Amino acid sequence: MTWKISPIESRLAGFDACFFTLGVSSAGMNEADYARLTYGITLAAAEPLSRLNPGMTFIYVSGAGTDSSEKGRVMWARVKGRTENALLRLPFNAFMFRPGIIQPLDGIRSKTAAYRLGYTSMRPVLPLLRWALPNQVLSTR
Repeated sequence: MTWKISPIESRLAGFDACFFTLGVSSAGMNEADYARLTYGITLAAAEPLSRLNPGMTFIYVSGAGTDSSEKGRVMWARVKGRTENALLRLPFNAFMFRPGIIQPLDGIRSKTAAYRLGYTSMRPVLPLLRWALPNQVLSTR
């Protein structure tokens, strides 16, 4: 499936910035399906935005461990790296954020069961991790 946003493309002109945070867990996904969502949707939005707003700033939330070489052994990291590289080739100002952990606060819960379990088990040490690794551990606030 190729993603198209042509029905709303006319409404994408005149913007200064886009903060693109859409993403899914790669858990249980094969590379083609993960790439279709991660790379496909991101570029389907970014390409018309860059064409219509060449001076805009595009901020992409990626992930710690992303593989810019696109050749590593970790599937999600390769796909994220390919996505970042494609964004950097577009004619706008692209910036990548690579958070390691995003601590859910204020009643926010991950839809991924494994993440919920991980956050529950890590709850006692997350404040210490945020203090020790302020550029890797963020919160939903």
